[in-house]
Amino acid sequence: FEGRSLRSLQRVGNKLMAWNADGKQAAVLRRLQVQLDGLCPKVDAADGQRAACQALLKPAEKKAEKSA
Repeated sequence: FEGRSLRSLQRVGNKLMAWNADGKQAAVLRRLQVQLDGLCPKVDAADGQRAACQALLKPAEKKAEKSA
């Protein structure tokens, strides 16, 4: 979860969030989030990789508010 792979995963996450903008794909995103919830605790937390993993399927507007 660093460098180019992180950016690619973030891009996919953003596209999935846009795909679910109307909420019709919420069940699919919940299943993906369950899989990430099982994966993220195994990722090293020391260099921010775990936080990056946990943020993948979070709404983009929350990320934008933090940087503003």
